[in-house]
Amino acid sequence: MVNRSTLALVAAVSAAGLAAAGFAMRSSARAAEPSGPDTASAVVARVDFVRSVRLAGTVEAVQATTIAAPRLAGQNQNSLVIMRLIKAGTTVRPGDPLVEFDRQEQIRNALDRKAELNDFDQQIKKRMADEVAATATDDSTLKQAESTLEKARLELLKNDMLPKLQAEKNNLAFEEAQARLKQLQETYALKRQAAAADIRILEIRRGRSESNMMQAEGNAQKMLVASPLPGVAVIKSTFKNGGNMVEFMEGDEVRPGQAVIEVVNPAVMRVRARVNQADMNELRQGQAVHVGLDAYPELTFPGAVDQISPIGQQSTLSPKVRTFGESVDCCPIGEI
Repeated sequence: MVNRSTLALVAAVSAAGLAAAGFAMRSSARAAEPSGPDTASAVVARVDFVRSVRLAGTVEAVQATTIAAPRLAGQNQNSLVIMRLIKAGTTVRPGDPLVEFDRQEQIRNALDRKAELNDFDQQIKKRMADEVAATATDDSTLKQAESTLEKARLELLKNDMLPKLQAEKNNLAFEEAQARLKQLQETYALKRQAAAADIRILEIRRGRSESNMMQAEGNAQKMLVASPLPGVAVIKSTFKNGGNMVEFMEGDEVRPGQAVIEVVNPAVMRVRARVNQADMNELRQGQAVHVGLDAYPELTFPGAVDQISPIGQQSTLSPKVRTFGESVDCCPIGEI
């Protein structure tokens, strides 16, 4: 009995203490609350919720072209030497020279082909003159053979009044003159055909030489490359000096078809990015976007979504995830 009374008394005292402590804490909290006109407040308005999608992509120019070392016509596989090269970052207009290669070899080839062409012209003229002289000689010989045949025919008319031996000689002379005339007539046509064939061969060789000369002259004109569009010249890099990537410079040798300069028009730029399939419902064609550059974090360029790929590609991280290509057109850099 004593123990139960003691426990009941301790429980009652504890409950009273907790109640007193709670009352004191509530009173201090109310005293700490600010009151009066200094109380802070905020105005709440109903607006649309804006959800942004952050994408990473590459910036490229809509108008850009690559200037490569010219591919020369004919059997020219030698490397080209850069004689003059525009400075990197130079603003160019259509028609401005970008790079010039050594054209001495092409000019020398053109001069050699021109000399060869003149030689063929002289050969053709000489062969035609020889043919004219040969034709005149053959015509004279043919006339003489015809005269000889006619004379032998007249001699045959005397056979009735001449001895048999003389008559036989006249018959043999007539047959000989007739055979000679026939032979001359046949060889006359063959000589004309042979002469025409010789002249035609020279003309074909002349035409080939003229074609080679025109190719060499065209190759010499290709040594100077001009810009086809306005923009900024960007010098390409190549491996040299032990495998280091350095820009092309004057005096370097390049292969035909190797890219040397790229002309980029910064008037209209484009951003290509990959969009996760979870964000596709948030994008629409024509949406306004803000484009930033890692190299210039303080700059922001306005743009708009131009194209969205209708077909997704498998992600490299998971075969269940698809990404879609997106193209964004940016405003000209010069207007910012």
